[in-house]
Amino acid sequence: MKARLEIMRNIGPCQNPFGSFLLIQGVNKEMIRVSVGYEHIDDIKEDFTIAFEKIKEIN
Repeated sequence: MKARLEIMRNIGPCQNPFGSFLLIQGVNKEMIRVSVGYEHIDDIKEDFTIAFEKIKEIN
């Protein structure tokens, strides 16, 4: 229920057709970004670990 109220607050109860299309496109692209991120999580983790090891001091 809370999630539904948040959506209603953010996009309104009645979207126009073009607004609905843009919302669906954004959701689809976000799902693709998340799935690609999960596929490459090991590479990201390795890069972060290498970068973190190079840090000698923090101000």
